[in-house]
Amino acid sequence: MGSISKMMKNDNKVGQLLGIARKSGQIALGSRETLTKVREGHCVLVIVAEDAGFRTKKMLTDKCTHYSVTFKIWGCSNELAKYLGKSRVSVVGINNKGMANKLLSLLNDN
Repeated sequence: MGSISKMMKNDNKVGQLLGIARKSGQIALGSRETLTKVREGHCVLVIVAEDAGFRTKKMLTDKCTHYSVTFKIWGCSNELAKYLGKSRVSVVGINNKGMANKLLSLLNDN
C-alpha cells in the first residue's frame, strides 16, 4: 500500500476513534475545556488542528509540556468537526489512556 493511501486510511481511523471517544464521553472539546482537563490531570492526549491559531497552539503546548501531557497537531478544524459532529473544533483532549494510546499509534504512523 502506498504511503499516501496508508495516511488516508489512518486519518479515517483516527477520525472514527475520535467519534467513538466523543460518544462515550472520553473527550474534552475546545481549548477552554481541554485546558481545564489538562490542569486537573484528566487529559492524556491533546490534539490540536493544524489551522488553529498561533496563540491557541502556544498556550496548549506550554500547558501540555508543564503538565506532561502528550500533544499532537493533526488535521484541520473542519476535519475534527466532521468526525466529532460539531460545526468547528480546533482542540480535543482525550481523557482515556487506552483510547489515547490507540490514537497515538495511528498518529505516529502518519
